[in-house]
Amino acid sequence: MIYHSSHCWRETYNYAYDSKRRYNVSVWWQTLFAVIPIVNCWAFYRIERSIMAMAVMTPLFFGLIVFVSIIPDLPFPLLRMSEDRMFLYLLLFDLFLVFFIRKWSIQWNDQVDKFGYGIGSAIDEKVSIYWNMVCSAIPFVNLTAFARIEKLGKSVIVALIIYPVLAVVSWLIIKTPLILYFAIYISLTSPILLFFMYRWTIRWNSRRTWDDSW
Repeated sequence: MIYHSSHCWRETYNYAYDSKRRYNVSVWWQTLFAVIPIVNCWAFYRIERSIMAMAVMTPLFFGLIVFVSIIPDLPFPLLRMSEDRMFLYLLLFDLFLVFFIRKWSIQWNDQVDKFGYGIGSAIDEKVSIYWNMVCSAIPFVNLTAFARIEKLGKSVIVALIIYPVLAVVSWLIIKTPLILYFAIYISLTSPILLFFMYRWTIRWNSRRTWDDSW
């Protein structure tokens, strides 16, 4: 009897889970939910992307904190107050949330319409090498792009090496003004990240993800 009850519960759960995978989601409501704390986790869960969402948002979460802290003060009052920087942080983070939830929800619905069900892990089965290359040139966003192709760990290792080294090199090249220093810094780090992004994205799209070589 206990086994039977457990079996029935399992069958009921599997049926409910499979049924969920056969429903389209409202891209508009998903986008709205994405900017509401706690609720956004549920929105990603509905399309089976909660784990991937945490993987790609974690580097952005900390990266944007660093970004809004180190951007230079502008000649006018904008961004001089800590509250202004907080609003900028929330705006940028919400934009990324909206971008991912909208993109993944559309891909989820495409799967349901085409195959009759959606699979969250299949959403990033292939990624756009063009957009991955663009993202790899943007600090902090590049780590999010690497996470989508399951290369977050290796990209962090690369970043821990090249970021501090090239920060010193950039400082030796030009110390002031600060804006020019950041321009030199990004121009030095981007080619290295572009190389790894191109190499790993090609491997991801060709299904050679089991190859652990760099």
